[in-house]
Order: sequence, then C-alpha cells, then structure tokens
Amino acid sequence: MIVAAKIDRLGKISAWVLMILALASCSLHKYPGLMSWEEYNRTPRSRPYVLKLLGGRGDLLYYGAFHSIDLNNPQFSDIEQKWDAFRPTLAMSEGLLWPLAATREEAIRKYGEQGLLRFLAARDGVPMKCLDQPRLLQSEYLRHHFSAQEVKVYMVLRQASVNQMLGRDPDDVADIEAFLAVMEKFKPFRFPPHTLTNLDAYVKHAFPELKDWRRIPEEYFYNKEKGKFLPEIHRYLMHYRDNVMLRILFSELNKGRRVFAIVGRSHVAMQEPALRAEVGAERE
Repeated sequence: MIVAAKIDRLGKISAWVLMILALASCSLHKYPGLMSWEEYNRTPRSRPYVLKLLGGRGDLLYYGAFHSIDLNNPQFSDIEQKWDAFRPTLAMSEGLLWPLAATREEAIRKYGEQGLLRFLAARDGVPMKCLDQPRLLQSEYLRHHFSAQEVKVYMVLRQASVNQMLGRDPDDVADIEAFLAVMEKFKPFRFPPHTLTNLDAYVKHAFPELKDWRRIPEEYFYNKEKGKFLPEIHRYLMHYRDNVMLRILFSELNKGRRVFAIVGRSHVAMQEPALRAEVGAERE
C-alpha cells in the first residue's frame, strides 16, 4: 500500500512541470575547478573527508562520509561530536529526506550516516533539507545525454547497489519496481525495460556474466570493462549532482545559515576546489 501510494503521488506530477524542471537543470550553473575522478582516485581514502567553510554570511561543516550501517564505525561518534561543537541552524542530507528513526541505533542500522543526521536534527530541533534533486529529475537530465533505456537501466542498477550498501534484502525490490512504474508515466521513458521481467532479460543480454543484478558489485559503476555504459553515466551524474549540491549550499550560506551537511566522501573531495574558489575552506 505504501509503495502504491508513492507511485500515485509521483504520478500526479504533470509532464509540463517535469519539462520546466528539466530545462532548469540543463541550464544549471557549472562551478569551475571541480576535481576529476582521476584526481580523486589518486587521493588517500583512509578517513572521512571533512571541510569547514567559515566567513561571509554563513558557515558550513561539510562531512564526507563512508557509507556505512555499522554501529561500530568510529565515524558516527565523530559526526556526533562535530555536530554538537558546530551548533548548526540547518542540516542537509544526500539523496532525500530520510525517514526519522526512533533511536540512534535504529537510525544508523537502517539509513547509515544520513539516518544519524536526521536523528540529530530532530533531537535538537534543527530544520533539515535535501542537497539532491529527485531521482526522476536526475533521470530526465541524463536523458539529454544518454538513451532513455540506458538511463533507466543505470538508475535501477544503481538503486540495487545502494540497497546492498544499506544492508537491505537484495531480493526486496519494491522500491525499484515502484520507480519503474513512475518512469512509465512519462513519455520520454516509455522504453524497455518496462517491468522487472524486462529488466532481467535486458541485464542478461548486456551483462551475461552478472548472475544477479540485485547483487551487482560496486565495480560495475567504475570499471568500463565490467559496467560498459554504466561508469560513463555514473560519472556524468556525479558531476551534475556536485554542481547541484554547490548551488544549494551557496544559496543557504548566503542566507546566513550554519549548515551541517553529510554526503558521500567523494562529493566533498571533488567539490573542495570549487568551495575554495568561491569562499575558502579549511580541511580536517
């Protein structure tokens, strides 16, 4: 019932609204100096990547986390200590506004660092916003650079990878099925795969060595020999999302907010040059 309700709500977005949003996305300001994947791959990755941006009208603590649902991961206590010391007036998450869990432990086990951020913000009465655009809008942006079919397959397989990362049952694909159903409501995405059955057949043809797409290894999004078209789409989307995040961050900082934001480690590292060029930042 919950999945069906989500489909119904998303399906009520009219085509002309999606078109306006897509046009706005395509004209997104691109910030100079973003780090390339090649540069990022040469950086050491032994600890979270944390930036402090101080001065101007607002302040930012930008936490580049390792995605984890392990309660024993020391980054969670580090996040809590930095949160308490920074005293933010706004929290910002990656992906979406994650559900609020009843306890700290439940927040981490279900949603990792994003769940903890939502828990801390609710505990301290700090408002929360998302640094990302909805997946449907991201898909529409990608469609201007890749085939609609490739975009659909990428978005589904990426969600399957995220589900594994969050420790979810790989065979529970209700969210993926719901997303496919939403995409079918918009003419640009009325291309196969339409259903999970179509997807099974497509993946077997495109990636014959992949035994189960629900358990797709992370390397498929970085290794061109394995992932074929997936790495190129992934890099293109990450670069686009980095620009979106920067635009939203600067908008909130210009309002005088003290922003505590958590995203994946690579986003902070790759955005650092643009942050330094725009305002100036300290790295821990």
